[in-house]
Amino acid sequence: MRVAADPHALAPPPTPQAIAHRWRWAALLRRVFKVDVASCPRCKHPLQLIALIAEAAALSRILDHLGRAAPPPPEPARLPQQTECDFELQPIDPDSVYQAKPRQIASGVELLLDHQTMVVQDADVVKQALAQYRQHPSLGFSDCLILETAQAAGHEPLGSFDRRLGKLPGAQRP
Repeated sequence: MRVAADPHALAPPPTPQAIAHRWRWAALLRRVFKVDVASCPRCKHPLQLIALIAEAAALSRILDHLGRAAPPPPEPARLPQQTECDFELQPIDPDSVYQAKPRQIASGVELLLDHQTMVVQDADVVKQALAQYRQHPSLGFSDCLILETAQAAGHEPLGSFDRRLGKLPGAQRP
């Protein structure tokens, strides 16, 4: 039984199909982004992969030797600290817990947007929704936020069974 320190050392050589499959990504990049990564940018001669440097320390030594600065290490993958706010965003109705008026809701959202230490996801979208809500307070802030989020994502028109929302630009009733 053979044992190798490197698990890839015992791997069989790649088949011609596997080699052809590896280069398909280059054809896709050329087709989609008009970038030919398989040819030299100066002389257009076909390039051949001769080494892959995956160890950060080795790459840093090479870049230092060439007089180039190593890029900073990537930030560790982690989710930002999040605080979830759950509050009633509808105008006064008998079932509403907080009995907030549209002006109060708009002021509350504006305070959240202007907060110094809190970060609001997609703040520009929320600002657009707030402007829409101020023009059409009978819709409710949630509906305005849904419409602006759909528009920002390019999902237009937004289908809605709500008659009032369906009348706004970017929304339609089925």
